[in-house]
Amino acid sequence: MAGDVFSLKNNLYFEFAAPNEKTFTWGVSSWDDGDVWDTNPSSSDWRNLRCETFDVEIDKGCDVTSGIFVSPSSSTAVIRMQGADWDPFSNKSIHAGTGFRIQVEPNPDTHPGDTYIIWQGTVRDYSATYDQRGNNVVTITCVDAMQDFLNKKVASYSIPDGTDYPGDVISDMCNTYYYGVVPNINPDVSTMGAKTYTDSTVGAVIADCLTAGLGAFWMDRDGTLNYRSEEDLANILDSGYSFHFSTDHSTSAEHICMTDLVMKADSRDLPNVIIASNGSDTRTLTNVDAYELFGAVSLNVNVLITGSVNLDNWLNRLNLTTKLRRVETLNFDAAKRTGQLWDWWLVERLFDPNIVSYNINGIDFTETYFVTRQTDTITPYTWNIGLELWRGI
Repeated sequence: MAGDVFSLKNNLYFEFAAPNEKTFTWGVSSWDDGDVWDTNPSSSDWRNLRCETFDVEIDKGCDVTSGIFVSPSSSTAVIRMQGADWDPFSNKSIHAGTGFRIQVEPNPDTHPGDTYIIWQGTVRDYSATYDQRGNNVVTITCVDAMQDFLNKKVASYSIPDGTDYPGDVISDMCNTYYYGVVPNINPDVSTMGAKTYTDSTVGAVIADCLTAGLGAFWMDRDGTLNYRSEEDLANILDSGYSFHFSTDHSTSAEHICMTDLVMKADSRDLPNVIIASNGSDTRTLTNVDAYELFGAVSLNVNVLITGSVNLDNWLNRLNLTTKLRRVETLNFDAAKRTGQLWDWWLVERLFDPNIVSYNINGIDFTETYFVTRQTDTITPYTWNIGLELWRGI
């Protein structure tokens, strides 16, 4: 058929980079300088283990704590498999560091063979359970390159007082410890205070930068690092939208039918008293109305920025309101009812603005949110995508 009907069975590939056994190459021995047959340890192929795999869960995004993206984290893919052939405890091809990727063939009829990577990384750890007959269930956790980057050791690094913005320091970390460059596109809230890191990690340095800059940091599926300052995040909701989620079906290219959503209003999600300190000065910001309505919901934070003026500027960027989060999460099927994939998979969607509409049972709203986390749950029969959403504070 020519309808490009997507099939989880035939058009999704779970692949491990397994070395080729019994592959020999002609080389030169360093012992006797003679020509010899030798194994080629670099020879490997991507092996599709779809038949052994019965579910995969991909998780990627940034955690929000009291309205601040407190620390970066790597994305993960958890694979559950069954079968003896590729059990890591009996097959040396699957081990810590083995490459793993997920590919999709979105147009199997009009463009057969054209596949695109939607996640890639390496095996971090694995475990297995066995019954008395030897049947196994293997769980393998893979991580993307962000984990290795954040864990890189920083023997010594100094931030001078009042010179560098958070984005400058993050760019320096990327230039020194990674192959990507993260430009500081828009101004940050304020310059950073002096600090020297000794025997630390890249992740610890970046965590201080994110708090100081009220920004977010993540890695795309192609390995590109991204930094968004507070000014970037504040303008996301005004920058248009990618898709419109609703329960009403539409033929619009920007429409996606959602299956469900979770609405939430919790005063503890947003602070109404922020006590900020930079080591020498302490400032407090209070939303009196919210304080009287909900009681004290305090956020105490140490910010690596310089001077009392910058500390005031940092607090002034946090617009404390009583408008709590309404839509917390939503879910949708990766494929349309007609069998084609929604265009959601085409690019990375973290921090992408989208419209959410709901008008059933007396609830009627249309609001814009941006994505802070995405979870893909894939089984032989379903591919569900869950989104955590945020509007800022």
